[in-house]
Amino acid sequence: MKYEVVQLSAQKFAGISILTTNQDNQALKDISNLWKQFKANDIFEKIPDKKGNQVIALYTDYEGDYTMPYIYALGYWVTKFDYVPKDFFVKEVFPDKYARLFAEGNFPACIQKTWEFIWQPEFDSTRSYHSDFECYAHDFDPNRTVSIPLYISIK
Repeated sequence: MKYEVVQLSAQKFAGISILTTNQDNQALKDISNLWKQFKANDIFEKIPDKKGNQVIALYTDYEGDYTMPYIYALGYWVTKFDYVPKDFFVKEVFPDKYARLFAEGNFPACIQKTWEFIWQPEFDSTRSYHSDFECYAHDFDPNRTVSIPLYISIK
C-alpha cells in the first residue's frame, strides 16, 4: 500500500470519545456505537468554532501499541476550546510527521484492509503512536465507494 509522508501543524479537536481496545473485536463494537451516538445526538450542532464540517475520527492516548487500549473520538477540528461543552472530549494534537494513506473501495472493508496494513510489523515499527486520524465528509455515505484519508503519526 502506498503512502505519502507529510508534516502537519497543530490542531485542536473537540468531540465525543470512548476508551476502547482492539482485543476481541471490542473496537469494532465501540466505534459503531459511537458513530450511532454521534449521529443521533447531532454533535455537529453542539460544537462551536469548527474549522469546517469534515468529521474527524481521532485515535489517541495510546497505552502502548495497537494491541493496548486507546481513545477513539469523533468530532471536528476547532479554532478554540472556549465554548466547547464541558462533557465533550478535547485534545490538542501537536505538530507531527504523518503517513497519509487512502482507504479506497467499499466501506467498511476498505478501512479494515488499510488498518491491517498499518498493523503489519514493517509499517507498525515506524509509528510514533501520538495521534492518528481519519477524515470523513460531512455527508459521508457508507453505501458509496469511498476514498477516506488516514493520517498515521510516524517517527
